[in-house]
Amino acid sequence: MIIGFYGNYITNGYFDTGVLTPWTGTGSVVSDVKRSGSYSADVSWGTYVNQTFAAVAKSDISSFSLYIYGNAQIHITLFFSDLTSTDGYVWKTYPYDVWQSINLLTLVINPCSGALLFPNGKSVIGITIEGLYGTIYVDDVELIVNGLDVISWKESQNCNPAIKDVPLREDGAYVDVSTFTLKARILNITFRLTDSEKTSIETIFDAHTSITITAHINGDDYSWIYDAWLTRKPLVYEYRSRGGSNLKEWRMECEFKVRSFSYE
Repeated sequence: MIIGFYGNYITNGYFDTGVLTPWTGTGSVVSDVKRSGSYSADVSWGTYVNQTFAAVAKSDISSFSLYIYGNAQIHITLFFSDLTSTDGYVWKTYPYDVWQSINLLTLVINPCSGALLFPNGKSVIGITIEGLYGTIYVDDVELIVNGLDVISWKESQNCNPAIKDVPLREDGAYVDVSTFTLKARILNITFRLTDSEKTSIETIFDAHTSITITAHINGDDYSWIYDAWLTRKPLVYEYRSRGGSNLKEWRMECEFKVRSFSYE
C-alpha cells in the first residue's frame, strides 16, 4: 500500500490566511484577483515574496507548481541545501485574464543546454517569486511530497444508539431509538521513513490541522481518500538502523480522526 499526505509543504501557499506571513518580501496579499480561495499575492512591478523551509529532495516530491495571472514576466529563484541557487523567467501568455500553471519540477531555464530550474539530485530549501515589467499575481504555490511506505493500517468505526425524540439538526425531524449515529472513524497507521521523508511529514503536520490522506493499493485503479486530522502531537519516532540497502530507518505511528472519506 502506498499512502500520500496531500498537505502543502509550502506554508500559506494559497495565501488564504489573508496575510503574507510566513512569506516575506515587498509583495502584498489581495482579494480582488484569486485562483482559489479568497486571496492571492500581488508581486507586480518588481515586488516579490520569499519563503524558506526544511530541505526536501526532488526525488521525494510528486508535484511543485504555482499559478500566475496578469500581463507581465515572473522571475523565480530556488534555493538549495548545498547553498546554491537557480533562477528562471516566465512570461505570462495570452489571454492575460486566465491563470497560467508553471511546473517548477520540469521548467527549463536554458533551452540550449536543457538546464532545469530544479536540477535532479538537489534538495530545495526556499523560493523567491518576483514580478517584472507589469501587473502580475501569483496563487496556489504548492509542493506535494511522494507517497510513503505503510507497515500497518488499522481502521475502526463505532456506532452509538441515538437518544429518542432528539431532533435532527438538518430539518427538525425526530429520530427514534432504533437509529444509530456514527462516531468518528479512526485510522492508526505505521510508516517507515527516510530522513528526508521524516522532515517532509513534520513540515506538513506542523502547517496543517486538516490533511487529505490518499491510500492506493498496488494493482488497484482506485484510491481511498480521507479528510482527517492528526489526534496526537508531538509525533513519536523510533530509530532503527538496519544497515545494508535499507535506508528507511525511521518508524512512525500516527492516529487520525476521519471527517469524511470516499473511493475514487
